[in-house]
Amino acid sequence: MENSNSYFGRLLQYICIYIDKKHRKVIIFTFVAAIAVFLAVHMYCFTNQLVNHDYALVSNGIGGMYNLGVIYDEEGGLSSGRFLLTAANSLSSRYTLPWFTGLLCALYFSLSMCAIVSLFEIKSRLSAALICVAVAAFPTAASTFAFMYTADAYFMALMLSCFGAYFAHKFRWGWLPASLLFAASLGIYQSYFCFGAALLVLSIIFTIFHKPLSVRDTIWICVRDLLSLALGLVLYRVVLTLILNVTGTQLSTYMGLDHMWYLPVWELGTRLSNAFRYTVLFYRVFPFYSKFVNIMHIIMLLILAAASVSAIIRKKIYKSPIKLIITVCLILTAPLACSLIWVMSGSVHLLMVYPVVLMSVAAIALLDKVEIPAAPAFSRFVRSAVCTLLLVSVLIQCSANVIASNKAYLKMDTVFKNAYAFCLKLSARIEATEGYHIGMPVMFIGQLDESNRPIQNPFMHEELEAFTGVDTERSLLSAGCIPAFCSFFLGDEITKVSAEQADAIRLGGKTEDMKIYPYPESIRLIDGVMVVKLGNEF
Repeated sequence: MENSNSYFGRLLQYICIYIDKKHRKVIIFTFVAAIAVFLAVHMYCFTNQLVNHDYALVSNGIGGMYNLGVIYDEEGGLSSGRFLLTAANSLSSRYTLPWFTGLLCALYFSLSMCAIVSLFEIKSRLSAALICVAVAAFPTAASTFAFMYTADAYFMALMLSCFGAYFAHKFRWGWLPASLLFAASLGIYQSYFCFGAALLVLSIIFTIFHKPLSVRDTIWICVRDLLSLALGLVLYRVVLTLILNVTGTQLSTYMGLDHMWYLPVWELGTRLSNAFRYTVLFYRVFPFYSKFVNIMHIIMLLILAAASVSAIIRKKIYKSPIKLIITVCLILTAPLACSLIWVMSGSVHLLMVYPVVLMSVAAIALLDKVEIPAAPAFSRFVRSAVCTLLLVSVLIQCSANVIASNKAYLKMDTVFKNAYAFCLKLSARIEATEGYHIGMPVMFIGQLDESNRPIQNPFMHEELEAFTGVDTERSLLSAGCIPAFCSFFLGDEITKVSAEQADAIRLGGKTEDMKIYPYPESIRLIDGVMVVKLGNEF
């Protein structure tokens, strides 16, 4: 590579100048391995059209932020505080393109992994590959792909946050570009800022344990890294405020976004407690994991805690009270940093908790740096046994995450096919109803009733209920989604009823004696409108 005179050879040499020579080969390996792992874990999603209810709402004109097949609209992004979301999405066009979007996400993910591997100074290719598997398989990634139309933008936000942490921690004046990267990440999706924050906390801990730092250097690293985070938040807030004032847009109340800057003091204790418990008991929160997986996660955390205490003793950090206080505070802060979004928002779903995976990344980084002593034999045995247990716990979590993610994809695929069959039969029933003609307005009332709905498929509904973005037929076939679903997937344009006609029919009491679909008398012509009663719940 060094002797290549070709354009690409020279370009690669230029890029590699900025990579530590000791880790250059590992970084290049990470780039390739990350793409391969990412595509392997999520191939089901990238080669299928998986649909949820958000995919349809706007095209029916009843709310939401998306059109079927079309990405995030600009106004919706701004009201959510994500003023860069539309720009970030522009590389994948205005349409849902699973394979192309997947490749873009793989590229962003790969660069993110390069930053993480470099940040922790990983020496082993096996360790680098394990980090790629752990982060790629974490269920937040699959939950992100349930919203494929914004997935590439979200992974761009992840990349920006990772490089923000990398610049802040690796370079003396890196906090300046880092603050810009953090602000940009916030402008795409706020929760990825927390990924960078957690990454910095863990990076500082590893630096203290593995490098001979003076008290002054320790304080400077902490101040510099925290400064980059603080400046990023301030810059984001200033730009967002200016844009909101110029456009006259109000922040949405969704997930507490409008109160992110005004944390009530009386809620601080509860939010900190939730953040700590969420990191420790993550695998107990979701029913798609067994108790064994949660136990292995807790064992991993206990080993990390024990390793931290051991490092404090071995490195004699306790001899410097200031350095000891800083180190202990950072160790206690690490689980909170991984669930920082709980403190910022107070209302959290699976799409927002990616930083929790960094505890597994820390475990792999620890394994990469552990040295097994030559003697005595008992000490060597104990250390080897603990490392093996730590490795097994990480592998079990990775395996459980890969399975959970692909279960989610399988459920989305099955639900979509069921919904397609339902709409096909429903469309035929509407057209066969006496009095129907093409272009006639059609009105759907109620929601699918659980006892009468024609789709009786309980496929993993309870197990994956908490998997954000993975719908049941009930949510995908709501009264608002059905017209858009029929139009987009069946090519059956359904004319919407006007608001005045809808109110007149609802208030007129002419639907009370109708049966619920699919029974006879569930579809009726009322005042020139074909009314379909899906259920009694409005």
